[in-house]
Amino acid sequence: MIITEIKDINQSRKSASLTIPAETLASSEKTILKKLVGQVRIPGFRQGKVPPEVLRRQYSDLLTDDLRKKIISDALDHIGNETKLEIYALIDAEGLDKINPAEDLAVTLTVDIIPDFQLPEYKGLDIPAETAVVSEEEIQKRIDELAVPFAKFNKVERAVEKDDFVKLSYAGTIDGTPVKQIAPNAYTYGERSIAWEQGGDENFEIPAITKGIIGKKTGETAEFTHEFPDDFELAELRGKKAVYTVKILEARERKQPAMDESFFKEIGVNNFEDLHEKTRLELLEVKNNRIQKERREKAIALLLEKIDFVPPESIVQPIEQDVLERIADEYFRENRGAEITEPVVLEMKKEGRIKAEKHAKEQVLLKKIAQKENISVTERELVSSIGRFAERLGKNPMEFAREIVKDRRRLNTVSDGLLCLKVADFILENLKQ
Repeated sequence: MIITEIKDINQSRKSASLTIPAETLASSEKTILKKLVGQVRIPGFRQGKVPPEVLRRQYSDLLTDDLRKKIISDALDHIGNETKLEIYALIDAEGLDKINPAEDLAVTLTVDIIPDFQLPEYKGLDIPAETAVVSEEEIQKRIDELAVPFAKFNKVERAVEKDDFVKLSYAGTIDGTPVKQIAPNAYTYGERSIAWEQGGDENFEIPAITKGIIGKKTGETAEFTHEFPDDFELAELRGKKAVYTVKILEARERKQPAMDESFFKEIGVNNFEDLHEKTRLELLEVKNNRIQKERREKAIALLLEKIDFVPPESIVQPIEQDVLERIADEYFRENRGAEITEPVVLEMKKEGRIKAEKHAKEQVLLKKIAQKENISVTERELVSSIGRFAERLGKNPMEFAREIVKDRRRLNTVSDGLLCLKVADFILENLKQ
C-alpha cells in the first residue's frame, strides 16, 4: 500500500490518495473468503469446502462490502502509521465502486484529524479561590419555598393584595378589534376564560393585568391598557396598545403552614434547628457546585486563549445540532406563540455555530490532556453518571441506561462529557498554590 498524495483541506481535514497493489487486494479477499467459507452452508458442498468461485458468485454483494470495509480499515491504519496523523473520522471514500483483486486499486480517503498543536502549560494556573457563604436571608427564603406545597389558600372577600392568587377572565382588543382576531397565535395575549394569576406578578406576559387587579374585589370588572414594544415577537402586535377587560372571579390568600411538629414530620426533620441546618448545607452545596463550575470554565478559557486550531467538523456538527435544539427550545419558552422568522433562524445558527466550535475545541484540548495524564473513565463511573442523569430527568435508571447503550452517539456524549469533567477537575487540583 503506497500513499501517493496528502492534501490539506483545512487544518483538521485531509485528503489521502493511495495505491493498493493487486497482491494486497487478493490477500484481503482470501482472508475474507476463508472466514466466509466457515460460516455458510450451500447445498451440494460440505461446510468449509465451498470453492471460492462459488462463494464469489453467490455472495458477491457481501464479499464486495466486506472487502471495501477491509480496504478502508487497512488504509486508515496505514495513513496513521505513515503520516503520524491522529485520524478522528472517515468523511468520504472514492475509488471503491469497482474492485478487481487482479488489478492495482487507486483510492482517495477524506478524513478528519485531531489537529497537532502544542499543549499549553495546564498546571499551575492562577485562579483565585472563592469561598461560598450562605446568608440567613437565603436560608429563610428557601425555608419559605419549602413550605409553599403545604400552604393553604383561603378565599377572601377583601380587595386583592400583592401576592394573592386571583381567578380571573380577560379579553383584549385593539381599536375595538379582538387581539385574538388580529393575532390568532397570540394565545396568552388574546383572551382567557379562566386564569389564575398572582397579584403584582411582574413576570406575567401582561403585567398591566396583574398590577391592575390589586385593589379590586371579587365580581368587579375593570379595563387595563397594555402597550406592546416595537420589537415584540409577534409582528401584528408591535407598537400597538391593547385594552384588556378583566373580571375578578375569585381571590385567595396564601397561608403558610405553622413551623410545628406536623410540618417538620412532613419534610423529614426533627425540629426547626434541623431544618435550618439541612437547608444551609443544601444551599452551600449548590453554591460550591456553582463556584466549581465557574472555576472549571475559567481554567479552560485561560488554556483556549493560548492555542489556536480548527476543530474537526465531525466533532463540531453533532454538538451544533444539540446546541441549536437547546437554543430553539429556549426561544419558544420565552416567546410562546411567536412565529420564527428568517433573521431569528440565522441568528440562532450563528450562535449555535460559535458555541459548538468552542465546545469542540474544549473537547479536543481536554482529551489531549487526558492522553498525556492517562486520565480515563471507568465503567463504574460511566454507569454512575448515567444513573445521576436519569434521576435528574425523572427516569428509571435501568431503563434509561438501556436507552443510552443502544444509542452509540448518546453514550459517547455522556462518556466524553465525564472525561472532560475529570480533566477539568484535574487542572483545578493542580492550580498555583
